[in-house]
Order: sequence, then structure tokens, then C-alpha cells
Amino acid sequence: MPEVARTPLGGGSGAVAASAHAACPRFRGTDPMVTHVTRRQLAKELGHDNQSTIPVPRWVRARKFEQLIQDQRFASQIATRAVGDLGLDRPESVMLRDAHEDLATMARELDSAQDRATKNRAVTLIKRAVVPSPGFTNHNATAVLPDFVVVAPKNTGDGSWLITGDAKDYARVRSSIDGARMLKGFLQVALGAEAFDRWPQKPKGMDVHDGGVLVVPRNAFLQPVTQTESLTDHRAEVRMRLAQRVADAAATPPIESADYGYVTHLRAVFDPATCVSCDLFKFCRGQLRASRDHTDLLVEIGIPEPVRAAAARLLGGTDGTGMPPRGDVPPGVAALVRATTSGLAQRTGQRRVDPIGRAGTVEVVVAHADSAAVGIYGVAARLVLDDGATSDGAVSDDEATFWRQLIFDEPQSDESRRQLMRFLGGYLKRALRWQAQHATDGRKGAVHVIVPDQPTADLLATIADVLAGRELSRLRCARHPEPDGGRRRGGRRSPGRGT
Repeated sequence: MPEVARTPLGGGSGAVAASAHAACPRFRGTDPMVTHVTRRQLAKELGHDNQSTIPVPRWVRARKFEQLIQDQRFASQIATRAVGDLGLDRPESVMLRDAHEDLATMARELDSAQDRATKNRAVTLIKRAVVPSPGFTNHNATAVLPDFVVVAPKNTGDGSWLITGDAKDYARVRSSIDGARMLKGFLQVALGAEAFDRWPQKPKGMDVHDGGVLVVPRNAFLQPVTQTESLTDHRAEVRMRLAQRVADAAATPPIESADYGYVTHLRAVFDPATCVSCDLFKFCRGQLRASRDHTDLLVEIGIPEPVRAAAARLLGGTDGTGMPPRGDVPPGVAALVRATTSGLAQRTGQRRVDPIGRAGTVEVVVAHADSAAVGIYGVAARLVLDDGATSDGAVSDDEATFWRQLIFDEPQSDESRRQLMRFLGGYLKRALRWQAQHATDGRKGAVHVIVPDQPTADLLATIADVLAGRELSRLRCARHPEPDGGRRRGGRRSPGRGT
């Protein structure tokens, strides 16, 4: 019997992408419900595959983090903290089960979890969960795959709650996670909650909780921590986007042939800052680059629409320099256009607010490793002196030199991060001594570390936070040693040491 073709709907990521790019007619017109192929496959057919591969260390880290969530010890902590954060009673026990991404197994595990919750007041964490897409229960469509769900007893003792969750190995910057990433994660959790709420095979008496759980790293390492949030608004957005997809698919005739030339006739709302996550990004950018309309260059480089008409005069070169009358185009926009067309760097006219070039400041440039949030390949620094010269921090003030560099063999090791802090610490000590020697009226000036951009500052601050946390943990363990010498029964070492 021939296999029935499956309708590609996209999982949690697909629903989130629909929310992020819903304003683009080309994105809506190439919905998998219309084309019957994923956008990634569509991009391949168009010859502009946007699929990118992440570095192997980053992929291994993400896979390892997902495996930690499935470990019995961490799963128990996650389930207990999740129900506690949502105001539910403390469980008598925690059970870990596996649905193996199979719908029949998922239904059986939910029935068993419901039975344990009502009879034994036990909480069950089901990993590798699966549920049909909302509104497509009776169709052969792509399923939604939450990383886990938690089934907990209700405080009233009658029935149980189903709590959806997902694990995201988000990188922490300055001890926090970007809000946009957290929103994306909770939208995926909301899609799973909406799918379970509409699934007829959900046990009777089991309700989907309004809250959702996102498991993220507690720090730059892999210790997981739970984040809970109300899914009311997120589920409303998911329902709105799903209804929009169904309405657009019903109004558009299905594409039966393999000729995807119709895509070129769909208008695209291109923004290089947000369209990168779309699988058709390279196709849309290729159209702009091949266009004979010179104003499409402004779209490609991200010039805001309100100033495009004025910025278009920069491409004509009517006055020899291509610069329109002052006030028509912001200086930064004008510099961006001229730098793009000439291939030469341009001055924006915008002044820096930091004390760059002043005496007693330390200038730092780093090479960031893409495989980790706090990975670093190398660093270069110099100390600015009072006469405008620079010192490498290791010679006298009379011997002006240029940048001093330090290369790390292990970009992600803790020792490399300590070497970086010692390297920069030497410059800071030198700058403090210089400030003490050249202070006027007995007042010492502040020592400033000058970096080229915000990501560099975030990287240095994050590394400092990581090392400070490890040092505080070490000092805490050294100050309060355990009576048994750090040994538990059975010879196992206390988990608090060395973290």
C-alpha cells in the first residue's frame, strides 16, 4: 500500500517563524500548506539553500544539554521546581518516562501519569513528547515535538495538570539571556500547550496548565535551571497565526507542479536584520542584487523606508560627491550608502562618548570564538600614555610600543579565561599606577577600558561573571567544609565542590 504523503506544517520553530515573518507576503505565499514542501526544500529547488551548519562544539553542547534534561537527577529537579513555581503542591515522588516521539506511546504514558498523579500524588516527566499539530488531529501532518511534558496532580486532588516544556541551550550574556530568545522559546512551548489542549486522546480530567516551562543553562556551563511564564498571551498569538495560515492556504490554489517560478512574483518585505532566519533569505537577497533598479541596493543594506527616497539621490552623484543637501539624509545613513558604493570606509560624523585616546585608558580588541558564548581565540591590548603614545604594559613609559597580543590554544577552557583576566589585569594595574603618578589636585582619574563594540564588552563582562561565580563557589566550599571531608555515603563526592 503506497504511503500517504505527509503535509509539512513545521514544528515549534515553524510556528515561531510564522510569527516573526508574518508581515511578508512572500513568506505567507510559500507556506508549506500551499506548496506541500518545506521552505528549506523550496530554497534548494530555487538554488538558494539557506541551510547553515553550526560549529561542531556548539552542536555537541546543545545535544549534551538536551541529554541532561533526560537524566533522572536533573529531570527530578526540573519537575519539582516547575510545579513549585506554578503554585502546585510538592510531589510525593517524581517519575521519568519516555514517549519515544510516538503518538500511541504518548497516549499510554499520559494515562499512566494521570493515574499516578491522582492515586499517589506523584509527578511524571515525559521526555521526547509528541502531539498532533493543532487543528490537524485527523490529518497526516507534521507533529509537534516538545522536549518534555510534566503531569502533576491538582491541588484539589481531582484530576491532573499537563505542563509543556522545552529545553534551550541559550547563551548567557552578562549573566542574562536575550529577551527575544526567551520569547521565541516560550512561543514554542505555547504551541505544544495549544496542541495538547486540542488533542482528543488526552485523558479525561487532565487539563493543560496556563503556565509553561523553559529549561535554560543557569550560567555559561550546562547546569539547567527552569524558567516559568504564563502562556495566555503566547497561546493567543499561536492561535491567531494558525488561523491566518489556514485562511491563506484556503484562499491560495495549491501548487501542484515542481515549477517554482511563481515565487518571484510574490512581493517580499526584505530586512537584512530579521530575514536571516528565513530559509528564503538568500533567494530574496539574490533578487535584490540582480535587480537593475538601483534603489534596491538601499533595501539590501537595510536603509529605513522613510529615508529611502532621499537616500536614492546619493546613488545618482549629481553634485560630484553624491551628497544631497544637508538635512535630507542622516549622516550615518549617507556614510553607509557611500561606503557601500565606493568600497571605502566613510566617517559618519558621529562622535564617540567614551574617552578613547585619552591618557590612562586601556584599549582592548578580542577574537571571539563562535562555538561558545565565552570562547575566545585571542586578545590584543595597549595602554595609552599622556603624550598620545601607547605602551604594552610591560615596558617603561618612555618605550612606546604598539599592540601586545595573546593567543589561546583552548578557546573554551577555564584556564584560557583566567589567562585573559590576568592579561587585562596587568594593564589595569599599570593604568592605576599611571593615574596615581599623574593625578592633578590630588584627584585620581578613572581607568577606562575601550572596546570597539558592544559584543566585545558583553564578552568580557560575561567571562568576568563566570570566573567570579566559580571563585565564590570555591571560597564557599573552602570556608564551610563538610564534616566527612566532602564524602557522602557510598563514597560519592559532594556535587557542590568544584562547580
